[in-house]
Amino acid sequence: MDGAILDTDAAAAAILQPLRALAPELDTFARMPAPGLVDVHMDPPEPAGAVQDHAMLAALDAPAVDAFVSTAFAARPMVSEIRHLGGALGRRPADAGAVGAVTGEHLLSAVQLVPVPDALPAATAAVRGVVGALSEWHGPGLALTFVDDDRDPAGGFGESAARLAELKLRYDPEDVFLAAHRVR
Repeated sequence: MDGAILDTDAAAAAILQPLRALAPELDTFARMPAPGLVDVHMDPPEPAGAVQDHAMLAALDAPAVDAFVSTAFAARPMVSEIRHLGGALGRRPADAGAVGAVTGEHLLSAVQLVPVPDALPAATAAVRGVVGALSEWHGPGLALTFVDDDRDPAGGFGESAARLAELKLRYDPEDVFLAAHRVR
């Protein structure tokens, strides 16, 4: 479990106390300067071959948590996580661009490193298995920063998808300008 707390040390200690009572093998919660937050998740510092899948969750109840824990434990991808979203991420500012908010209260993600090409089928099965096991709780939307395949990104663009497609057709009919997520 990782995270960041923007509060006093006393408030952080109170929030963390139940987690620390579980006697985790590794406890990295500590006061740190903002640039240190990029290291909290312990992602590799250099690019690495990996496969991932994700879904936005419409609900997170006890059966969903049970399905996540049992499937993630069985599949054992490198990282399986449920991130709490909501709050400011769900509120679209009046002056927002194409993607001004994220739809969903939670994000389910699974990632597996692929050190050699032969590992790709098993890695893909592991991450898709974790995400697929919670399909009953999937909601609409995509987190575009978690999409690295060729799926239709319209769910990540939300209400802006149709307008973006219209503008792309009008101003770039030859598909000259490419982005990480192709507007269709």
